[in-house]
Amino acid sequence: MTESRAYKPRHAARPGGEYNYPVPAARPRVKRRRRGLRTALCAILALAVGAGAWLGLIWLPEYRAELAEKIRRAEWAMEEARHPFAYRGLVESAASSQGLDPALVAAVILNESSFDPRAESRLGARGLMQLMPDTAEWVAGKLKEPFDLDALYDPATNIRFGCWFMGYLTRKFGGDPVKVAAGYHAGGGQVEAWLNNPEYTQGGELTVIPFGDTDRYVRKVMNAYEVYQKHYYPEPEVVPADAGA
Repeated sequence: MTESRAYKPRHAARPGGEYNYPVPAARPRVKRRRRGLRTALCAILALAVGAGAWLGLIWLPEYRAELAEKIRRAEWAMEEARHPFAYRGLVESAASSQGLDPALVAAVILNESSFDPRAESRLGARGLMQLMPDTAEWVAGKLKEPFDLDALYDPATNIRFGCWFMGYLTRKFGGDPVKVAAGYHAGGGQVEAWLNNPEYTQGGELTVIPFGDTDRYVRKVMNAYEVYQKHYYPEPEVVPADAGA
């Protein structure tokens, strides 16, 4: 018979028979706050590295040129969107019959009605080119046509009458677009009075427009005129004769 071995505990017993088992050391708990902070720092570091790489690309000549071209195209598209050209065929036809630059006619329409054929002012001006009834009736008489007030809402009629009136002002003021625009807004007689006043002229040119609303109107028309010329009637590029040599 095999001798039985008494069980000997590995740890000494405390007085009273309780054994003193070693208590494992507590594992340190990782705080979520520290983990979140570490994640945030990594994200910031990644952004900094990405931003540094992006800024480095900007300084590359080819990237700068590409970026500048994209900005130029965006600005061009925005400018053209602010200067629409509805009824272009009607404008070009009527302008041609009166020897007018269609870009100037478009600039007048933009400032008069924003190309709304049903526009009507509080003073009674109507249609695309905001013709007053008495002015439109006078033009109809010059054209030997019957006058119909409601016809001013018709784009073709309104543009034809408006271009005739602009042609009249153009012949009256020697084709000066500033005087034509001022006359369209304030009346040809008023512009003649300004031209006869040395306070407002210099060398035959209208240098001061004393009516604030007319002055602002003329400035807006001239700015729009330049944009319409640039976008819709650009001058052809002149190529030097020796360019292909």
